[in-house]
Amino acid sequence: MQLRDLIFWKKHDVRSGNGTKDQSTETEQTSNVISMLPETPIDSSIGLSDPPPIYDPSYITIKTKPIPKGPMAAKELTEFFSKNFINCGRYAGATQRTQEAREYGLAALISEFQNIIEMVIDEKRSKVDYLRHVAAQTNGASDIVSTQLHLSQEKLQRDILILKEQFDLSVDKKGWILSAINEFRIGFDRGLRDAVDAELLGI
Repeated sequence: MQLRDLIFWKKHDVRSGNGTKDQSTETEQTSNVISMLPETPIDSSIGLSDPPPIYDPSYITIKTKPIPKGPMAAKELTEFFSKNFINCGRYAGATQRTQEAREYGLAALISEFQNIIEMVIDEKRSKVDYLRHVAAQTNGASDIVSTQLHLSQEKLQRDILILKEQFDLSVDKKGWILSAINEFRIGFDRGLRDAVDAELLGI
């Protein structure tokens, strides 16, 4: 091999080494990049992967009931409205199956609601009497305390008026009680249909 060929071979080897170095640098830079997985929450469409729930009035009732506020937030009323009136009506429809039974069930439902309303009103009246007693004892001692007691009494009186109004509306199946009445009717009709279908099919 001639000296000229040797010099050319060394130059070619150095160039090959530089190329290898550049490639390793590019590999290191590429390894520092975080690649996204093929299936990530970002790639999937929101709201399209979950199947829609099967229509059920009881499901709709649970999802759409608002958080009670004001006098409706009383413990007795929240317990009353937390009942599953659809199942109550469904049982009555499946076992009794008459128009009179449905009306009797609705009347019992309204009566229970009215009894609870009267109970809550009595509790609020007792609180008003207590606040009046405290106000009489602390009369003139503090203007701030007197104002607070007066405002508390006014709020209780407003709640009592609202509860009385709901009591009167329930007589005509209106107001707060309307949702419970509708659910009971839905359940009664469903229970009646289920019972009739079972008889026709001989189950």
